[in-house]
Amino acid sequence: MAPAEACLVSSARSLGSPGLMNRLSTALREYGALQGLPYYDQVLLMNILGARSARIPSLDEDDVKDAIKAFECNEPQARAILGAMSVEGFALIQG
Repeated sequence: MAPAEACLVSSARSLGSPGLMNRLSTALREYGALQGLPYYDQVLLMNILGARSARIPSLDEDDVKDAIKAFECNEPQARAILGAMSVEGFALIQG
């Protein structure tokens, strides 16, 4: 852990606020992602920074049912997983 990250984490723990810890862990994750930007493939980087998302592919209902069983998830989660696996490049699943 970098010194700046360690300082943030130790400050949050000393405040004893779980909500603050959750917000800081999100900030640390985002900070880490930003630190990695120079190492991304140029096309992928431009798609991320340009907020261009891939089109959601049409999914076969049998594939969705199989994914629900295989991943032990609900239908929207199965669709998100299959959709992310079908697109090339970056896929962000929220929730």
